Amino acid sequence: VEPGLWVCAEAALPAALANPALGITHLISIGYPPPEDPTGKGDAEGGVKVLSIELEDDEDGDLLTQIPAATAFISDGLRLREAARAMAAAAVTDDTTDDATKT
Repeated sequence: VEPGLWVCAEAALPAALANPALGITHLISIGYPPPEDPTGKGDAEGGVKVLSIELEDDEDGDLLTQIPAATAFISDGLRLREAARAMAAAAVTDDTTDDATKT
């Protein structure tokens, strides 16, 4: 499992979202009918992005057709996380460079 990729039951979601140290940015919500936005915040700027998947929990549930959208959503979240890390590292490097030129 990728670091930062969390899997939890719906009941554990409020506690996970309340913990900023987890850095949750993307959430896949699966159910039949699909649950309403489990974050309760919608697509607010800077909020958690949610992909809702309608899937019955029985042998007729068609998980295979949902995999491409889910993996693309996860890939997007991982890409954004890496971009944020790169920007943070660049900012630290800039700060270090600025401090070195001041002495």
